[in-house]
Amino acid sequence: MDERTEGQLRVIRKVIAVTQAADIPAWLFGGWGLDARIGRITREHGDVELWVERIHAERSKAVLVGAGATALTTQPPEEACEFTWDDVPLSTAYFDRQPDGSFSQPLGRWSDWLFPPGSFGDEPGPLDGTPVLVKRARDGTTWRIGTDAEVAWIANGTSPGRTITAAIPPLFEAYATVPLGYGEERDVHDRALLTLLREQSPGQRWWLGYLDTGVDDIVFPDAPKVTLHYGWHYVLVAAGPDQAAAWRPDGGRAFGTGDLPNLMFPADRSWLVSTLWDDDWSCIGGPAGLVDRVLRHPDLQARSVALGQDATPPGHEMR
Repeated sequence: MDERTEGQLRVIRKVIAVTQAADIPAWLFGGWGLDARIGRITREHGDVELWVERIHAERSKAVLVGAGATALTTQPPEEACEFTWDDVPLSTAYFDRQPDGSFSQPLGRWSDWLFPPGSFGDEPGPLDGTPVLVKRARDGTTWRIGTDAEVAWIANGTSPGRTITAAIPPLFEAYATVPLGYGEERDVHDRALLTLLREQSPGQRWWLGYLDTGVDDIVFPDAPKVTLHYGWHYVLVAAGPDQAAAWRPDGGRAFGTGDLPNLMFPADRSWLVSTLWDDDWSCIGGPAGLVDRVLRHPDLQARSVALGQDATPPGHEMR
């Protein structure tokens, strides 16, 4: 592998890491995209080309520049943005999703281009060991599977112990614990919590994490997993509150401790709900207003917790 190819690969890895951390899907295109589909490097390439959805155009530009790329003014801004990064030419072009499932670029010089359904969302391929984009099918659509990059902020901010930071990084205004419901109370509890979280983050994508205990339903059992806490493995899926409520059926969790994912947080990471293995309560961190609404909800029996305080709810024990 020559020096230019190695440099382009380094930039591709940086772009994938940066965009994944910002929850911006990016699809490799052109020669490098073909190599990713084939699974090996076939030849030299002149540049690195990617597509991103237009709703992420400005944010993708900002995160790339923030990570070290230099944005150029060589392309019409409604079409694309070109960059240089470590002397590697790089570009992001923008597409729009259409109601029939197809994709197009209605703004700019190529408004007659039409990509068929599935063009952005097919099975990805590894590129020199780097997974470019991973999705799985369910409910008639494909879902992005997360990587360790999406949960690095949790892994780096939590540590073993009895305090709230065993599950929640010390990044939020307020914290609470919420005992899980049993029997008929379980559905009431789950609906109440999801309603508050949905109201807090309307329209956002959520990351849902399903802990692999060996007996619980993890929804996508063949998907790659992320690692958190004590070396535990989770399937992490970009979805939303409807999927959080419906994907794990009654009895999907062991010990009757509820059907919700073990881990939930929105794309902007403004709150986090985490239920650790064997705990019969959830830990929550988030804005003071959200935590206050959780504490005041009559169906949740939540308890405020301070950093450094034993987070075990009264009458419960950490197993």
